[in-house]
Amino acid sequence: MLGEKSGMNNYSIKAISIGFVFNVFGGFLLAMIFTIIWYAVAFEGNIDSFESEFSSSMLVRVVMLLIGIILAFCSGYLCAHIARDDKLKNAIALGVLITLFAAAFIIINPDAAPLWSQVLSLLLFLPLAYAGGKVKVSRFESIT
Repeated sequence: MLGEKSGMNNYSIKAISIGFVFNVFGGFLLAMIFTIIWYAVAFEGNIDSFESEFSSSMLVRVVMLLIGIILAFCSGYLCAHIARDDKLKNAIALGVLITLFAAAFIIINPDAAPLWSQVLSLLLFLPLAYAGGKVKVSRFESIT
């Protein structure tokens, strides 16, 4: 009918895109910072032991997973902040996009991380993006 909104009109491509770019580039930036700190502190510049230890360290895997989890939450919050309408719907769409991106990365490079880390990331990214959006919506509703 004339004047009715279709389902696609409520998605904000801008909000989802900015949230996704924030997630991807934030992840790369935080991972690089962590890697530099890990290299400088734990290995004092010894590159030979760094490469093998870094790729097999449980602490590294946990920190990288935490970076992804935190960024999924923050990206969902940012997406909901930018979206004008249906803030949670946009945060969920972003969570789906982040999860699909993570799945594609796992398919392309299955040995990049242990299976437990890959499964947790696939299970947690969508709910955390939603949770970030939910926090934004609840903060917005409590103000107005």
